[in-house]
Amino acid sequence: MTIHIIKTKRATSYIKAPLHIIICSAPALLLILAILILNLFLISPTHADSLTYSVTIDPSLTISIPTNLVRLNLNPVSNPFASENLNISVSTNNATGYYMTMSTLDNSTHLVNNNNTPSDSSDDYYIETLPSTGDSSGIDCSSTANGCTESNFLVNRWGYKLGTSNYLPFTSGVTIADKNTPVVDDNINLTFASKVDYDTVAGLYSTILNFTATTKPVPVYMQYMTPAACTTTPRLVTDIRDNQEYYVARLADGKCWMIQNLRLGQNLETTTGSMVLTDEDTDISTNDIYNPRSEFILNNRLAEDDTAPGNPATISAFKCKENHGCYYNWYTAGAGANPNDYDTENPDNMNLDFSTTICPKNWTMPTSGNKADYSSDFKLLVDAYGYGTDTIPVVLSRLLVYPTSATENINGAYSPGLVLNGYYYGNVYAWGGQYGYLWSRTKQSATVAFQMTYSSAESGYYLNPQGAANQSDLKPVRCLLQE
Repeated sequence: MTIHIIKTKRATSYIKAPLHIIICSAPALLLILAILILNLFLISPTHADSLTYSVTIDPSLTISIPTNLVRLNLNPVSNPFASENLNISVSTNNATGYYMTMSTLDNSTHLVNNNNTPSDSSDDYYIETLPSTGDSSGIDCSSTANGCTESNFLVNRWGYKLGTSNYLPFTSGVTIADKNTPVVDDNINLTFASKVDYDTVAGLYSTILNFTATTKPVPVYMQYMTPAACTTTPRLVTDIRDNQEYYVARLADGKCWMIQNLRLGQNLETTTGSMVLTDEDTDISTNDIYNPRSEFILNNRLAEDDTAPGNPATISAFKCKENHGCYYNWYTAGAGANPNDYDTENPDNMNLDFSTTICPKNWTMPTSGNKADYSSDFKLLVDAYGYGTDTIPVVLSRLLVYPTSATENINGAYSPGLVLNGYYYGNVYAWGGQYGYLWSRTKQSATVAFQMTYSSAESGYYLNPQGAANQSDLKPVRCLLQE
């Protein structure tokens, strides 16, 4: 088994070199150019004899801008359309790549005539960007397919394009690069252009652009997460098996829990699809006393005829419900736990905790049970929130997500974030918004497994960390980190 050590540091470098877009007459060009080059050296964050910007971080991110001066010398008679290229090179060793945005200092989208005076408020001293949806011109250049070309470029407008695409309106903060892998000398080819007619007032039109490059965060994979990485502040982690993301947190019982329901298998693509879970990524083991194995096949959630070995009932493997996660029968939740592995003649086998589950590697399903001396994970959890000392409504107010529609449970971070998710028996969904259920990995008999059950005011306040249900029912799963 490969041990992964992943650094999860987000790095941002800000490149604030001015990019001047110029429309000017030839006689003034030399003087303007000298002033702009002087300005460049005064504000450049690097030493004055270099125009290469290098920012080394962990992970590394290097940006090279050969020049930051773009000149558009437009003449209504001899050169009404002009363009200038800018090539930016980016390198990063970040596993998840980077993205880069382009903006202006004041978030404006027009070019300004630098020769105007404070009293010059006429639109003649501005060149607006190309039109987009909703523009009064009725023309839309805002997509690559609809972008403007040199032939249909609107007069007294300006814009940019990436590579060989059409010209687009400038939007401050627009993304100009988005890569999901490490890159070496990734080339960003920008072209700026403008077109003018005789109504344009002569002079220098310019704006200053900022480029911001940011490395994308590296996922924290649940399978490689250390106990020290789990705190009382919820954090987002990723299941390496299907890239589903979950919030986890160290709850009042001191243990690290998922605070959202498991959604493993939700993104299977076809009704006959399946997912192979292995002992490299899942809580299964070849050392399991009852079911030693190195893999388990999770059938597609729409397969309604999955018959569990040793169980005479034909049961659904699992179903998923928007905003509630997925619902698994107990055999599936136990990654193939055999219902027959239960000795009814041996009382010591009451509350038998199976050692394998469909939780990620190094995570497991909680325990439960109803023996007087059984301190299960569910019992310790609810005790930590006042069960047994406070009234059930008070305890539930600390455990449940409100509103109980559970929409926020999937998209937000809540602690503990229990939700009134209901359950499935056969193809029938019941008690959603009134009762909540979570499977344990503890079995009561060959056909019954323990669970946690709780309810809202509508059904009468109820909380039982050691309830029981038929193993053929489909109910949610939450995992806790093995420490």
